[in-house]
Amino acid sequence: MVPPVVIIEIASKINIRNFEQRRLVCEYIEKNADGFFEDHKHHLAKIWGIPVKEDKNDWRFITSFIAHASSHEDLKNGYSGPDGENYEMNWENLLEYRRNWDGYANNINNFLRGNSFPYNRKDIREGLLKKTFDIGKSVANNPRKIKGFYYDKRQGDAKNQLKNFINACVEYGANRRNINKKKADINDFGDLQLFFYLQDKNVLFTYEKVWKEIAQKVCPSNYFSIE
Repeated sequence: MVPPVVIIEIASKINIRNFEQRRLVCEYIEKNADGFFEDHKHHLAKIWGIPVKEDKNDWRFITSFIAHASSHEDLKNGYSGPDGENYEMNWENLLEYRRNWDGYANNINNFLRGNSFPYNRKDIREGLLKKTFDIGKSVANNPRKIKGFYYDKRQGDAKNQLKNFINACVEYGANRRNINKKKADINDFGDLQLFFYLQDKNVLFTYEKVWKEIAQKVCPSNYFSIE
């Protein structure tokens, strides 16, 4: 199963120079992926039991659209497929996720700098948990009905389901402090989003050393190692 953040990372900064490389990645995903998770907002809403609006993006279509484009121009202008149909994509919907992603990263920075150290403080973990609730609430059918008591009632179960994400953020923050970095790298938050999905038997697969080390430390049973 592929989290949409992977597709967002591929699509949001695709250009003429990297087009073919990213197109091939999408082609591989299209041929080999079992399916796609819902985007991180809808996934968090599901964890919190929040009724949601439908996701605007069809992640399988976006992957296929990039995989079958013959040029970077096709991505901008659309193209005619082998079935004779014209295919276009609403990039504005997709880029909205990247903008929101930037905003969430800025929010998490509040926990990674200044007086937020040490990172195992209870209020830091509770702040991260509350942020996941706010993200899920952002796609609610009727946000006004999702009151504070709703959070209080469901936070125990949500905390258990999101412990890998919270622990990963704490470990990430500690690592940043150890190398004298008091701010998250904006692209790292895309990787942190992957930890939203690590419930039950879901596993993280990555070649990047920093995420391998964090996953092995905070959620070894949800990390797939090829070593």
